[in-house]
Amino acid sequence: MARGCARTDIRSALHEGDRRRTCDMMTGEAMLARPGGAITAAVFYVASQPRTLRLAVGPLGSEDARMAAGFVQGLNREKSHIRLRLVLTEGSEESARKVDAGDAELAIVRPDIALPAKADTALITRRSFPFLITNKESAIARIADLRGKRVGVVRNPPGNIALLKLVLAQYEVGPEDVQIVGLTPDDIVPAAKERRIDAVFTVNAVGARAGGDGAGRLRTAWGEDPVLIPIREADALAARFRTIETGEIVRGALGGDPPRPSENLPTIAITSRLVASQDLDDDVVGNLVSALLGLRVTLAAELPQIQGLETPATDKDAPLPVHSGAAAFIDGEQKTFFERYGDWFYLGVMALSLLGTGAAGLLGRESAARRRQAMLGLDRLLAILPQIRATTDVEALDRYRAQARSGQPRCGRGQDQVGLRPDLSASRRAAIHPAPAVGPFVVAQTSVNVYVQRSEFQFPRDGLRRQGFDPRRLVAMTKALPACPCAISPSSLTSTMARPRSSTSCCSSRAPTATTSASSNG
Repeated sequence: MARGCARTDIRSALHEGDRRRTCDMMTGEAMLARPGGAITAAVFYVASQPRTLRLAVGPLGSEDARMAAGFVQGLNREKSHIRLRLVLTEGSEESARKVDAGDAELAIVRPDIALPAKADTALITRRSFPFLITNKESAIARIADLRGKRVGVVRNPPGNIALLKLVLAQYEVGPEDVQIVGLTPDDIVPAAKERRIDAVFTVNAVGARAGGDGAGRLRTAWGEDPVLIPIREADALAARFRTIETGEIVRGALGGDPPRPSENLPTIAITSRLVASQDLDDDVVGNLVSALLGLRVTLAAELPQIQGLETPATDKDAPLPVHSGAAAFIDGEQKTFFERYGDWFYLGVMALSLLGTGAAGLLGRESAARRRQAMLGLDRLLAILPQIRATTDVEALDRYRAQARSGQPRCGRGQDQVGLRPDLSASRRAAIHPAPAVGPFVVAQTSVNVYVQRSEFQFPRDGLRRQGFDPRRLVAMTKALPACPCAISPSSLTSTMARPRSSTSCCSSRAPTATTSASSNG
């Protein structure tokens, strides 16, 4: 009975700690795996979603609005990581206000009409060359000849009239010297044929890389041999106004044979620009510029005006600032992900290393404190072992057991981590007889428990084996304890464990008087 109880306690001491540690580890991993998997899935879902930017443009039906609609259609078709959502406005002034107010990240504006203060150029969507056109009967050869004449201009957007006044002012022709007639695009041909106007100031009829139906409308209005009036002082206007550039109408821009015009004509140039908020990330702007330039091929047949897309000049002396993200893409200096955030990765690794070192130090200190606290109970238990060996009274042994249990630490699950065997039952007490044999037997069993549990605390089960202890030999050792009353201390138990299994007990030569009697009774 005693040997069976000893084997059961030793196996429990060896297996219980590992079982609880394994259960705790599996439970912790399961609790961490669920939120970790959910967080990973959420991050992947968010990262895979396209970025949608708001584009302010207007008015509805204008060249800029048609260009913006083509951008939206092309990016959706190509499944780009950047998408656009249109915010319709009444014109460049309102579009610029939308960007400055944060209601849109992008806008298409004409800089000579309005330019947002918190946005920079990403792309030039259209470049046009304004000029004056009339017929030979009007006897107008230069801009100064417009005094007293009626000049028609498309009134929408209102910036067209303001631009005409700037050109007239360069030649000292005041608004009172000229009658400006506001027209719609469809009114140009009837007004010219009915002689309600003497000349037309056209803005969008001729573009840099693509032209609309304005050139055909002008040929219809002014005949096959119109007179084009150049703006030769374009450099002076560009020097005074940064939103105006210099340009040139190439020979044959209006078609015909002989070509019209018959030679290149100097004039001013105005642009429509896609501007991006300065707060927008450089990578986003660079990727957007790359995607829009790629649409020049895919949308060329559906939207010929998209051929007019061009990159702005990135020189430091450029009249209008270029967004840093667009400039990086245009100049081939766009940084990769690791180039931008590589330093942060290194700093993060260093920070995690420092935190890990600090956490390991704190955990080691806490573990050492718990170990010292647990060893206090063991030291107290070992301190009273000499008194246990010397007593022959069962009641005294019970008092020592209670004294040892009152001072030993408890584990988190309310069970004893170290200590003596449970209370002796009545049958066990009766078995410990006569009194002289009680001490060696109980002390031997007590020593086994102290040694095993102290070793299990200091070295887990795998650690016991690495230290040279075999749990099966502990079981075999307890079977020999009743016949080995001298193995009553940890040091003597260590020597007993070191013996081969075939070796005889150290007390085999002694007369088994009281011990044999106690063993048989147990």
